Amino acid sequence: MSPFRRMAALGKAATLIEKAPMVRGSSSGAMTENLRRETRIDAKVPVVIHRGRTAVTVETSDISFRGLFVCTASPPPLRSLVRLRISLPQHAFDAHAMVVHVVESGEREAGIGMQFWGLAGPDRNAWDDYVRSVVATKRANLKKLAAEGQTPSGVTELPPVALRHAK
Repeated sequence: MSPFRRMAALGKAATLIEKAPMVRGSSSGAMTENLRRETRIDAKVPVVIHRGRTAVTVETSDISFRGLFVCTASPPPLRSLVRLRISLPQHAFDAHAMVVHVVESGEREAGIGMQFWGLAGPDRNAWDDYVRSVVATKRANLKKLAAEGQTPSGVTELPPVALRHAK
């Protein structure tokens, strides 16, 4: 097959792929709202966002291994690079991140989702260790609640009831 025919065939395939519905995380074909690669963990971490000569102190709403979400009333534009100063309990470090999601006020609390850009070495290790420790703490708390017969929302589970059939 000539290179031109191969490109034409690839072009047709690409058109078909573009028209096909893209669904991640669902085998039923229904669209999902959560297209995230990783689970988010609720955690409060102090962060300073540096944009130009301004610095804004915020706090994370949730975190993951690849990034974080912070609540802010004045979000930077989508796909902008920002410099962060992240203060973990045992380690503070500077990092770069790209704004990958902007939430305007009204949907939920206004803020931005950021993905780390080039985080490596001891800072990456410190971040990963912190996320792992938060996950481990949350799991331990859930196991403790389950052992006490409670759900995470604080509602006590009722013991199973034997069903009786009327004759």
